[in-house]
Order: sequence, then structure tokens, then C-alpha cells
Amino acid sequence: MPAPNRTARANTIIFFIMYLLFNELILNVIPFAIMTNKKANGLIIKLNFHRKGKLSKNWGARVLRHPLESSV
Repeated sequence: MPAPNRTARANTIIFFIMYLLFNELILNVIPFAIMTNKKANGLIIKLNFHRKGKLSKNWGARVLRHPLESSV
């Protein structure tokens, strides 16, 4: 019976998508709720850079410039 296998795969896909959305929420919404001045924004870009490498620094700067851009 292929039904349990299919539902299990759908569940893993759904949980993975939810994890990605939650990750976006943590990385984008919460920093904007906390950090308001430019010094703190620079600190967040630095933290992003240390966590994920060079690409994330540019990505973090872009996200901090426009918070809704990355949620597309």
C-alpha cells in the first residue's frame, strides 16, 4: 500500500517548509523588532557574517535594507 509512504513524505516536506519559514522569521523579523539604530544593524550583519560566511553578509545587508524583500 503506497498511502502511508506518501503521507510520510508529505509530512516531511511540510515540516521542512515550516522549518524554512520559521528560520526566515528568526533571521528577519526578530532582528527588525530588536535592532533599530544603525550601530545595531551593523552588529547583526557582523553576526550573520560570522555564522554563515561571505554570502550571508551581503544577504544580511540586503535584508536589513528592506525586510519584506526576502519574504517573497
